[in-house]
Amino acid sequence: MRGRSKETVWGYHRYTERKRAFFEDVVALIDVLEPHANFLQEIVDSGGRMFIALDLVGDTNIGDALSYQQLARLSALRIDLSVEVFPRMKSYDS
Repeated sequence: MRGRSKETVWGYHRYTERKRAFFEDVVALIDVLEPHANFLQEIVDSGGRMFIALDLVGDTNIGDALSYQQLARLSALRIDLSVEVFPRMKSYDS
């Protein structure tokens, strides 16, 4: 990578509604990122940080599990997983 910036942010947003198995979307993202593992390694080795953030609405009973195999794949890419619940955030159809 040429040069370094003090802070650079890349983002990807996917909205999933009414799907209890929401980690399926995380696994699909891992599938897309794995072929770029060397590039992602360069980011981390140069002081960067990567994470996948899940924002869950607080007005819905929802839950899912990411298997240890999928967590290992995420870990191999050196990507953190962040989960936040917003108690006052309403789902779009409420």
